[in-house]
Parts: sequence; C-alpha cells; structure tokens
Amino acid sequence: MQWLTLILATTVVTVAYAFWKTYASRRLHPLSAIPGPPLAAITDWYISYFALKGNLHYQINKWHNAYGPVVRIGPEFVVFNQPSSYHDLYAGPSKLLKSERYAAVSASHDPNTISAIEKETVNTKRQPHLATWNGSMMQRSEERVVGVISTFLSNLVQPLANPDAGERPDALWSASHDLGEKCTHLATDIAMGLTFGDDPALLKSETHHWIPSVMDFAGQRAVACAMQPWIYKLKLDRIMLAVARKGILTLGKWATDRTFERRRQGINEVSRDLFDSMMTSHRGKKDREFRGKDMWLEAFVMLGVGTTTTGPTMSSIFFYMLHNPQVLEKATAEIRSTFSSLDDIRMGDTLKGCSYLRACIDETLRMVPPVALPLPRRIPAEGAFIGGTFMPGGIDVASTLYALHRNGECFPEPNTFKPERWLDTETESYKKAKEAFKPFSEGPRICVGRGLAEMELNLTVARTLYTYDMRLAPGPEGCCASAKSGRCADRTYVSYAGASVSGPSVQVRKVV
Repeated sequence: MQWLTLILATTVVTVAYAFWKTYASRRLHPLSAIPGPPLAAITDWYISYFALKGNLHYQINKWHNAYGPVVRIGPEFVVFNQPSSYHDLYAGPSKLLKSERYAAVSASHDPNTISAIEKETVNTKRQPHLATWNGSMMQRSEERVVGVISTFLSNLVQPLANPDAGERPDALWSASHDLGEKCTHLATDIAMGLTFGDDPALLKSETHHWIPSVMDFAGQRAVACAMQPWIYKLKLDRIMLAVARKGILTLGKWATDRTFERRRQGINEVSRDLFDSMMTSHRGKKDREFRGKDMWLEAFVMLGVGTTTTGPTMSSIFFYMLHNPQVLEKATAEIRSTFSSLDDIRMGDTLKGCSYLRACIDETLRMVPPVALPLPRRIPAEGAFIGGTFMPGGIDVASTLYALHRNGECFPEPNTFKPERWLDTETESYKKAKEAFKPFSEGPRICVGRGLAEMELNLTVARTLYTYDMRLAPGPEGCCASAKSGRCADRTYVSYAGASVSGPSVQVRKVV
C-alpha cells in the first residue's frame, strides 16, 4: 500500500509540475507574447528532435510562414527572419556574444574556432585560418586546387557507358556518377591538402570514403547538443548516437595521428598550409600558442567544413543547372565563349566577368545555404533590440539562412531557381535581394573560408562545363530524368552542422 501511495503521489506531482511548466512557459514567461509552436515554449527537446532528423531548417521556415518573422522555438530561444534582424544579430553594434550552446558543439572540452565563446579566444583561434585562406596564401593554393579538380574531371569521364559502341569513344556518354558523392570527395581532398599539406585522395582511392559519412554523424551530434545542451551535459549523445560515436572516435584518432605527423615535419615555407599558420601564429606568446591538441581540433574543424559545405553546394549547382536545361545551356555557352583553353580558366578578372556563372552560384547559395541552422547569440543582461523587437537579457536569439533566403518579401518566387534575379544590379528587387543574401554570414564572424569556397566553386563548375557536356542519367537510377522541366526542381537536403546530399546522378561526354 505504501508503494502504491508513493507511486500515486509521484504521478500527481509530475503531472502538476508539467501543467505548471506549461502554464508558466506559455503565460508568465517574458517571451509568452512571441508566437511559435506550443511544445517549443516548454522544452528544447522539441527542436532537438528535428535537429537529430536533419530537417530543422525546413521546420523553422514552416514556422516563420505560419507565425511570422519572429518565432519562439525554445523556452528561451527566438529566431528572426528579416534582413535588419540578421544585421543586428551578427554585424550590429550590440554587445551580443555567442550563446553558451556553442560549448556543446565540440566533442572535446577544449574550445575550437566554432565552439569558442569568448571574443578573445575566438579571435585567437581564427587567426591561423585568416592567415591561410586570404591574400597571397590563397594564390599559392590555386595550383593545389586546380590539381584536385583535374583528378575530379578525369574521374567523371571513366568508365564509358558503352565502350563497344560504333561511335567514336570521345563522343560516348560516361557511366552514371553520383555528383553529390564526387563533389564531396573533391572538396574533402582540397580541404585536407590545404590543412595537412597532402590529401587522403578520396578521388583516387576508396580507402578513406568513410570520412564524409562520419563527418555527417559528427555534425548531427554537434547540432543536437547545441539545440538541447542537456544531451551534452548528461553525455546522452554517447547513448543516442552510440553507433555514430564509434566512427567519430575513429576519425578523431586518424586526425590526431595526422596532426602529430604534420607537426613533426615542421614548417614548409614553399607550399604553406593551415599547420604552417598554426605553428607560426602567436609565436612567443605562451598563453596563445597552439598546442598539439589545439592543432588537432582546428584540423578536425577544417575537415568538417571542407566536407559538408563546399561539396554539397557544388553538386547543388549542377543539380539546378541539369534540372533547368536553359540555364545549363546559357552557362556552358558563356564559359566556352570566354575561354580558349582549359588552362586559361583561372581565378582573375576574366572568370569574375562570367556574370551568368556567378548568378548561378549565388542562386544556388540562396536556395541551398550549406549552413542552414540557427547560429545563436546571447542577449546581454540589459536586453537588446533585434530588428525593432526588444529581447530580455539571457535569451538566445538567431536567424536561419534557409528561411531568410526563402523570404518572399526579399526574393519573389523564393522557391524557384532564377539566376536572372542577380543580373540587373540597378533594380530595386536586386538591391532588396542583396540585402538579405548572406551565404557566408556577415560581420566579425563572417566565414573565414569564403575565399577558398568561391575559388573551388568557380573553378570546378567552369572547368567542368568547358570540358564536358552533361545530362541527367536516364532510367530509374537517374535523378528525375523522366520528369518534365520544372518538376522536382528544388533540392532537398539534410542539414546538420553543414549539408548532406546525394545526387544528382549524371553522365558526361567529352567535348570534341
């Protein structure tokens, strides 16, 4: 009888607490007037569920469409969907700091470029990246990037789909290739080459093909912990993602071994890579010098960024071109009429002058921003105005690029791929779109790898269009190959710390 009484009392108390929690969150909380999904006001577990599934970016966009530009997605978490709000959050003069949620992003208790919160620590961690991915260092990197792209192009044409056909071999279409996979391997090889001075050669061997999928798991863990920090604090990620954890530990061991080997080699003044910058940054300042673990953490970050951002964006550019034949035809004609040889396609004014290619890249970055989830900031104790809305102290606030880039007030026909929206720079619609277009974020925390990403995207797409004709693979393995133009023309993708994609399945034919 005593046990029955205890169980009954516990049940009553639990139910009463749940009702009180619900009432307080919905009626008494300072954010009670801000609309949003009811469950989100009660617990962060609600958004962590979608984060684990990889579709939180879609959900937030739906919530903005349903509730408006300011939405409560957690008990103390609000997202905004206006250009002015985005500026206030990430580039304004306010005293907003990175949210403490970032601490949960790192599987290690030591901060890295992404998980560091204090401004001084963030600046210290970013300095080697800024030195590596900007200015003259980027010019040195171009040769390595071009070399990896050449391997990528060679992979696409082999094997031939029908080598016994009576046509000339160079006129035959290749076998089908998953461009999502190929582009991810390309981006990973480039990132690793510019980090360690060599690459794991995913384009040449299947030995390291496991790396991208493990990076997806690492991103899934990071985002789930950031959206619900109790997963990190209680180490629940070890249970919830037990299968993924084994792969993450294997990747960590691999990166650690590479780190110590690269440190042993010392500074390379000729090729220069991220490790050269880390070994020379803050030299003589013992409180800021990069230790072995610091270098390992930054290398891991670079591996993740290179795998889950540029690669998916690259394959998405081809996805939209192939699903819009008139766009592919126009972009191909621009490249082939501008350059007289493949070797001529280099970074510089000529490639920058390919305005339609640039428009296709920008439109893809709008449609499929690789970092599509909230980047939370913490409101200071005195409170702050975000886009004209006052937020009390201690609240986490953010904006998501997927929702902002699909905002119909800024981008007419937001779900339609239209490179032309970026061509007439004198129109009001262009200026409004440009104000809301933030693929690399903005302000002091703008993406340090922007220059590298733009180099990879421009050179890869231009060189591919110059070298090959392309088509969606026919038959059941093809991506919407039998669909009419305009159908299935929007890219779907999983979003964790970056993006995870598959396809399109394509065939290429070398231009004679």
